[in-house]
Amino acid sequence: DEEQEDAYKQEKDPRYHAVDLAEKIAQKLGALLVLGTATPRIETYHKAKRGIFDLFELKSRYQKLILPPARIIDLKNEIKHDNFSPISLELQKNIADILKNKRHAILFLNRRGMATFVSCRECGGVINCPRCNIPMVYHINYDNHVLNCHHCDYRVSVPAVCPTCKSPKIKFFGAGVDKIEAEIKRLFPKARIRKIDAKSLKNKGEYMKLYEDLQSGKIDILIGTQILAKGLNIGTVDLVGVISADVGLHLPHFRASEKTFSLLTQVSGRSGRKDNVGGTIIQTYWPQSSAIKFAAEHNYQDFYKEEIKEREKFNYPPFCHLVRVISEDKNKQKARDNIFAVAQKLLHNKIDHIGPGPCFLNKINNKFRYHLIIKTNKLPDPKITEIFKTNPYLVWDVDPVDLL
Repeated sequence: DEEQEDAYKQEKDPRYHAVDLAEKIAQKLGALLVLGTATPRIETYHKAKRGIFDLFELKSRYQKLILPPARIIDLKNEIKHDNFSPISLELQKNIADILKNKRHAILFLNRRGMATFVSCRECGGVINCPRCNIPMVYHINYDNHVLNCHHCDYRVSVPAVCPTCKSPKIKFFGAGVDKIEAEIKRLFPKARIRKIDAKSLKNKGEYMKLYEDLQSGKIDILIGTQILAKGLNIGTVDLVGVISADVGLHLPHFRASEKTFSLLTQVSGRSGRKDNVGGTIIQTYWPQSSAIKFAAEHNYQDFYKEEIKEREKFNYPPFCHLVRVISEDKNKQKARDNIFAVAQKLLHNKIDHIGPGPCFLNKINNKFRYHLIIKTNKLPDPKITEIFKTNPYLVWDVDPVDLL
């Protein structure tokens, strides 16, 4: 179920994708493999279009419910109307109507915390995690103001002055669900609001309690991250608001559009679950994005047609296999030298590859990270296998899900 989920990929040795493994087992045993999803992986749907998989389509929702119509709000226009809130004027009006009619709203932002980074207005320095060299996220835990690294969980109190230049001009930039919660409380002080993310729902019991509170009407507005996108089937939810559809859209990853389309489609489906039609408002600075445009239309077919052209043009899966090779070491020069040595062997064997270079997340848990990405039309490839045997201490990830 939900075959498109990245969670099916094992990210530690032995690295494998459960869907690929299930396919091999089904072939070996003559078993039936069923992959269910509203938003298939591009590779999966490509196999169906080529006749490798049988394709069975559900043409309508359960009980023939109408898919909720979606409106795209261009956030660039909000500034023109002197609205500096992360909640657009249109979304504010719709939330007010929902509350007036005693119905419920879900607000989605795939980013935890109060602010996405903290910077000094004097010297421009950004406060990074000392272990991971990435911006720390500002969180408010009750009365405790902390900076938290979302990769290694390093925590530190918010400094009163800039660690670099000692200026007191500390500024918080960006917005996470904590900030959206604070803004909604300001705009709608009488509303009953609940915020959830992966940290706040620790077990099945807490999730069931949330579900019961929604069903019984104890929550007016639910705010959360991608944990909201699945499983919630609440008949009184008339509105889904996507605070920023752009989160993740511009990452250096060939799957960025696919992931955005899938997540927006999934979260949009939380409204209009029973007798009500419901609706979705998608806020974005990039309304021209195909992922956002086609997600608003619930149009997987046209999204696939556009995405598959891009994949073929630049030779990405399903038109090739990728092998990501990662070199990690506490010694930066050693990490770099190891990956460049592999690159030289690939060049010598005329094997197509991208890189080498530093990873997008170039330091995690005090280890410097460099990588390259091999493109190959067949697996296993004897030449690649030989290079792997001489460098087994590096991370070799076949058909990677994570490229950051």
